[in-house]
Amino acid sequence: MSARVGWRKATLALVALLVAGVAVVTAPDDQEEFAPIDRRGAVGETVAARALDVRVDDVRVARGLEPAPDAVAGETPDTGTRGAWVVVDATVTWNIEAGSLGYSVLRIGDREYRAADILPQPSLLGLPMQAGVPVSGSFVFEVPRSALDDPGAARAELRSRFAVEAGPDTVPVVEIDLADAPVEESVVVDDAREEGLR
Repeated sequence: MSARVGWRKATLALVALLVAGVAVVTAPDDQEEFAPIDRRGAVGETVAARALDVRVDDVRVARGLEPAPDAVAGETPDTGTRGAWVVVDATVTWNIEAGSLGYSVLRIGDREYRAADILPQPSLLGLPMQAGVPVSGSFVFEVPRSALDDPGAARAELRSRFAVEAGPDTVPVVEIDLADAPVEESVVVDDAREEGLR
């Protein structure tokens, strides 16, 4: 009787060890546990996340940038590039106290390109925003020409991040097809403005 009880205890202990081992092996690592949760959409759709909503209205590719004729006066920076500018016209609405969009990136394949705060001024990266007030403007990304030939260009992503790492928060992600985008000589980039003030 005692041998049978001992055998059962040993079997139960072995099963418990196996279950614990499986739990450890299948548990998410730190990177998975704290990775942002993507909220995905296409051009023309409003992609809603906890902190902000984003709608991409248009995407343009050019060799050079020009400020709008009615842009805020100031020194025009040199926008020459050996690569290309990807201009993503978007409307952003913060759902919480507004933060900075300076960590927004354009992902092409396995590379990310950070939004440039070069033109226009004010831009979506620096314009003070209020929660609940839609703001239209442009994200501007400088990319090498080779990035437009990358197989991932057909499924490029605008990731509107408000921190280096968003942690477990939700992040608006808009898929953009850059594979067949015509490269214009130059495009006009409007300054960011609150909706209704144009």
